Amino acid sequence: MKLLFIPSLIGRDWDRLHDLSLVLVVFYICVLGAILIDLWSGIDRAKRENILRTSFGFRQTIKKVKDYFSVLMLFSIADVVASVWFSLPFFSAIGTIGIIFVEARSVYENKKDVNKGIKDLPEAIARILKNKDDVKALLYSLEFDERKKKQKTN
Repeated sequence: MKLLFIPSLIGRDWDRLHDLSLVLVVFYICVLGAILIDLWSGIDRAKRENILRTSFGFRQTIKKVKDYFSVLMLFSIADVVASVWFSLPFFSAIGTIGIIFVEARSVYENKKDVNKGIKDLPEAIARILKNKDDVKALLYSLEFDERKKKQKTN
């Protein structure tokens, strides 16, 4: 199956253009699906760890959609230009695979970090106990600074 864009456009071969469009739509849907899976895993992690879900994280997802689709559109344009030589949208395919890999890595990190804080807890407690004098001095310093601020405002 040849999916050459420019020659198909010049020759008005609408079936080939339709096939190419379907391939690109599948790539875009795959990227959107990967983003939604990452969003779901992030929300799931936040629920498990009792992390407050704010609009900041959701805005990050919207920004990610914009950024990824911008990159994918550039790859699609490169495929149109390269269609004189290549019969398939290689740039879009490589871009889609790369984006899905990044999102898969993000999902993996969301699953991996579930018990990270619990694993590090004994080590953190040991460090605090080892440096208890420094911690005490730091807390005293913070309390002293807070008292100074209150005195200045009164």
